[in-house]
Amino acid sequence: MNGSIAIVGMACRYPDADTVEQLFENSIAQRRSFRKIPDVRLASGYFDDSGKAKDRAYARQAAVIKGFKFDRQWFRVSQASYDVTDLTHWLALTVAKETIESIRFRKHGAHLDNDAVRVVVGNTLTGEFSRASLMRLRWPYVRGVVAQHLLHEYPCLDNAERSRLLRDLEVRYKGSFPVPNEDLLSGGLGNTIAGRICNHFDFKGGGYTIDGACASSLLAFTNACSALVAGDADMVLAGGVDLSLDPFELVGFSRTAALARNEMLVYDEQSEGFWPGEGCGFVALMRYRDALEQCEHIHAVIRGWGISSDGWGGLTRPRADAQILALQRCYRRAGYGIESVGYFEGHGTGTKVGDVAELQALIATRSNSDRPIQPAVISSIKANIGHTKAAAGLAGLLRATKCISENILPPTTACRRPHPLLVNNAGNLAPSDQLRIWASDKVSRRSGVSAMGFGGINTHITIEETPESVRTYVTVRSEDDLAHLRAYQDTELFLFSASSRKDLAWTINYLAGFVDACSRAELIDLAVELARRATRSLLLIWKAAIVATTPAELSHKLKILEETLTSADEEDVHLAVADGVFLSGGNKQGKVGLIFSGQGTPVRAQGGIHARRFPEVEALYWETALDTFENQDDTDFAQPAIVTASLGGLEMLQRLGTHADVAIGHSLGELTALHWAGYYDAATLFAIAKARGKAMVAAPGTTGAMAAIAANEEQTVAAIGKQKNLFVANLNSPQQTVVSGDRKAVEALVAGLQHQGVTATLLRVRQAFHTPAMEGAADLLSHTLDGICFDVAKRKVISTVTGHPLTVDTDIAAHLCNQLVAPVQFITAVSLAAQEVDLFIEVGPGALMTNLTRSFCNTPIISLDVGKT
Repeated sequence: MNGSIAIVGMACRYPDADTVEQLFENSIAQRRSFRKIPDVRLASGYFDDSGKAKDRAYARQAAVIKGFKFDRQWFRVSQASYDVTDLTHWLALTVAKETIESIRFRKHGAHLDNDAVRVVVGNTLTGEFSRASLMRLRWPYVRGVVAQHLLHEYPCLDNAERSRLLRDLEVRYKGSFPVPNEDLLSGGLGNTIAGRICNHFDFKGGGYTIDGACASSLLAFTNACSALVAGDADMVLAGGVDLSLDPFELVGFSRTAALARNEMLVYDEQSEGFWPGEGCGFVALMRYRDALEQCEHIHAVIRGWGISSDGWGGLTRPRADAQILALQRCYRRAGYGIESVGYFEGHGTGTKVGDVAELQALIATRSNSDRPIQPAVISSIKANIGHTKAAAGLAGLLRATKCISENILPPTTACRRPHPLLVNNAGNLAPSDQLRIWASDKVSRRSGVSAMGFGGINTHITIEETPESVRTYVTVRSEDDLAHLRAYQDTELFLFSASSRKDLAWTINYLAGFVDACSRAELIDLAVELARRATRSLLLIWKAAIVATTPAELSHKLKILEETLTSADEEDVHLAVADGVFLSGGNKQGKVGLIFSGQGTPVRAQGGIHARRFPEVEALYWETALDTFENQDDTDFAQPAIVTASLGGLEMLQRLGTHADVAIGHSLGELTALHWAGYYDAATLFAIAKARGKAMVAAPGTTGAMAAIAANEEQTVAAIGKQKNLFVANLNSPQQTVVSGDRKAVEALVAGLQHQGVTATLLRVRQAFHTPAMEGAADLLSHTLDGICFDVAKRKVISTVTGHPLTVDTDIAAHLCNQLVAPVQFITAVSLAAQEVDLFIEVGPGALMTNLTRSFCNTPIISLDVGKT
């Protein structure tokens, strides 16, 4: 423990995050701060989307800090000094102050000993603002070029005219930059960032800046740890700051093809580069034994750190073998193995070569351990805030520290299809698609943080949770809070409502004026606010909805909606304007019909994204315990699983306030339709579904086969001919009829039709559903139904057994038994329901009913696809 270091204070400014808590919550909620680079930072002329212009950048996306204002009065800084000093100085000074204020000293008088406080700052090239200001000092060169051009190209101008034009141009050119003064030099140097902090707080333990490119802040951190162990300081403020969204870096990264063209993906098989970010982070460090005596709270304990360089090879091409050295040195110092680490906050920039080298190094080092390897999650906060370069390592360290203190494993944002190195769980290392509670029984929670930089510098540190004996508090989040944080989606729904077409058009036009400048994270907030406003009054009869993923997509669809509104009149309008754009207006109230999925749709034991978003759905899957079924490949599992998904869909619709007027169920789906109508409760529905599935498997004589034939009923009947062991089972659409019966007869029919060029496909079932072979199963099911008292229906169901609505006289028990034997009249039922609804919703897993319905019915239909991952 003598070589251990304690983190006693933390603060930051990163995109969409003014505090460490905001940075952490944004990242575990998978909020992404990318936006089109504002014109005030870099005008459109600096970009070329094609990537062919050698002196322009091709990527316009970045994560930027908004609204930072330096408090000149508090820090007693003059306007003239502020103007000529790079903003990195003022941002670092502000965050350093907040870091100091975050330290919780014990009440017996402990305080900072200024003589023993050191400041180490990671930074590269100061910042974009001082670099831009240097253009003022280049005026003589600019003047010479313009003067020569005027002299050769405009000989008609006399000397006086040329001189006047150059004087006017000089005023305009220099007017964009601050006037140089005595602070120009110190305000443009990187080293004086640390010196300025020491100067303001009167720290005398040493202050300097470390430049290790994108590893700078983590290098500053390791340097601080070494200084504390050596006794050179009693406290160190270590951090990094980076504000560099200018042509020098963006064009440079473009020429190395490091920037993503379409999407920033991390540890993904389709990774293509990063998008830049900016920010500042600081931590206050003390020797662990000193922190125990002087501080009330310790965030985490640093056990080890390691540094290496790539040696021979390309300056910008990382090497896994060299990174392994940094890992080995880190864990040798820590006194525990890398196999005991449960979370890695990776460098993860999204570049193909960089991500692969990092993964290879981690996997190889973990795999070489001779001790049991603990499962570990890998993630990178760069997917949330971009690559903040010199400040990147600190951003990762801050999140890793919060993960440990809050017992949370973060999701791996922007990892849609994990890299092949992660697919096979090599090194027991894997990405995570959602936030998870970090359970730890025998081994302390430990994390590793990596940062690498141009020039071949590699750093890795490992931190550990504070021992329980000295822990002052543990953050406990509610289940609702965790459910919201888990409920990530990459697409948002934007709702609009107004009392007239004109008012709706005004709202759309207003949003179109600024939405293109929003960040992706701000789209979430916008969607929430629009939903709140759109649903506050039922009297607003003009409504619209847009589904969009990015600000650019939303901006495009707003224009489509605006154009549609311009041509719409005040009559009743119900339009699916375009993909993901919907409009409804007028006095007519739209009606909804539900179609419940039957067997043949996806069979899932878990609720997927819907269970993560809706606690009601998660609870439903927990109650039905589908994971405990022994055989998940047969009908007796498929039927309860499909019914569970349909029940989950109903829970979602109820939560969203969606009310339907009529329902249809395809075969098995009719059980859920009857529940929706009020004939029985959810528990009874699940019991019937289980009994139905078991009866169809267990009853003697039910085995057989089914096949989907690309033909209508008449053509299928003709193909069957006089065969008595084949039956029409499902009338799904005019283009698809399902036959059922003896397996050999079905297989022979399929082979014959395929030989004739007719599409015919065997279905993955082992029974002859909807044939007389099911009579034994109907008898078994009747025993379960005999003990059920059915309620009076409250809603309308159109049966796919008869093709007509159920009535008060319908014997539900007999109806459910007959359903096993009778063919499914799907076409008739849907056609009848379509006469009274404006929209169908398929409730259940998959989209099979949706595709069938669209093939013969013009009424719009959408699928919930409950349980998809």
